Amino acid sequence: LGASFRSKLVEHGHPVTCFGLHRPPIAADFRTANLEVVATDAFNEAEDGKRGPVDVLINNAGMTRINFIPFHMLKDFEEVMRVNLTAPFVLCKEFVRRIYTYPAVGRTYRIVNTSSMGARFALRASPAYCASKAGLEHMTRSIAKEQAGKTPLMACCIAPNGIEGTPMTEYVTRRTYETRGWSKEQAEKYNVNNPLGRLQTFEELWC
Repeated sequence: LGASFRSKLVEHGHPVTCFGLHRPPIAADFRTANLEVVATDAFNEAEDGKRGPVDVLINNAGMTRINFIPFHMLKDFEEVMRVNLTAPFVLCKEFVRRIYTYPAVGRTYRIVNTSSMGARFALRASPAYCASKAGLEHMTRSIAKEQAGKTPLMACCIAPNGIEGTPMTEYVTRRTYETRGWSKEQAEKYNVNNPLGRLQTFEELWC
């Protein structure tokens, strides 16, 4: 998904700096990294590459761990929350702090956080994932409300269904039939039980 966003932005002529797991120039595992150091390094790199302010922050890194609540490990819960909610918080915080030093006249800055339909529809065996995405949506609303009238910032979330051809969708399907004793076909059918009735494409999500 991140690669899809990057390619679309580059196609439209935007300079892009990616950072995260296996993402040069700032490679960082959000599960274990010092997130404040990552945020500082990432924005410094982006500003140097652009020779100016960063216009848009897209928080897209995400993960899940699927297990029913009696078997859902605390370390898994904390890991999911750290990647899906704590990391976006730290990056949003750094971005907003810098916006106060960026030019304000004639500019609009944007935060786009990747949430999920799991924030609206409770998913079985996914307590950490649902909690993190619901928290991400409310955190984004809080940022937007706080900054209204102070900075030229627009903060929003996108909330996709499962996306075809992604490792997370494959993981969810596999863990669904492993935890329930279903066939792969049953799990795939369950995982498109959403308003669209199917997985989303990269192009739909971009639009």
